[in-house]
Amino acid sequence: ASYFNEEEHYICSLIDAKNENVYYGLFQDSKDHKKGHIPASKLEAKTITEVIEELKKLDKPVILVGDGASHYQYRIQETIKKCSFVTDAFHRQTSVSIARCAFYYYQDGHYGDSNTLVPLYLRKSQAERALEEKIQIMPMTSQDIEAITPNFQTEFDEFWNINNLKNDFENPNSTYYIAKLDGEIVGFAGFLKICDEANLMNIVTKVNKRHLGIGKKLLENIIKEAKNQNLKTITLEVNEKNTYAINLYEKKFNFKRIGLRKKYYNNTDDAILMSMSL
Repeated sequence: ASYFNEEEHYICSLIDAKNENVYYGLFQDSKDHKKGHIPASKLEAKTITEVIEELKKLDKPVILVGDGASHYQYRIQETIKKCSFVTDAFHRQTSVSIARCAFYYYQDGHYGDSNTLVPLYLRKSQAERALEEKIQIMPMTSQDIEAITPNFQTEFDEFWNINNLKNDFENPNSTYYIAKLDGEIVGFAGFLKICDEANLMNIVTKVNKRHLGIGKKLLENIIKEAKNQNLKTITLEVNEKNTYAINLYEKKFNFKRIGLRKKYYNNTDDAILMSMSL
């Protein structure tokens, strides 16, 4: 069904969004269902700025779909007024869409395995893989806490204070890990065992080392250890404004939202409660 009450429109596909670049394809809607959507341009890599400039020139409304559409939605809406975005479910790949892609790939004489069709934004570059291999995860010691104490508030600004960390670490039911990069402590995480549940106390990355995959590796290790301890679930709370962490929990690890704590952080921001079954 048309998002514009059967008004003729374009459909813009924005996929594989990464570092300001997207794969961009434009299609014209057809009333003839046998024809479906007619390509108006070939799929090609462009910057999001170039795409927005092209969309501004269109003579009909445009419906946007794909992970790139959701990623750049607010930026697009600022400059293109007559546009609409499909619901989140349509941004995700389905078995049918992957099968169709594989079929056309085969028709063109190409062959490959399942990795051939993995979107570019899901593939790690050699540099990213090399960096991840350098990140070391190991159990936290009291000496580690002493090492990060002098510059704790400035280097790990999202945590409460060093005394909170010491108290949590000394709890006999807690398990803590640190992350090291080139011998430097760049993050830490820990959980508290409560019956058959692991309550994630914190997962913190050094201010100047964020978005390098450190938090992800710490969480992977926490999940592995919780399973080793035969725990059934992991629960956590996250600031509603911390979209990066929310995406990590929901999209990478399949955590589910189970509740909300009003004005939990500084009596201002709400805390989203999440849980994951092990």
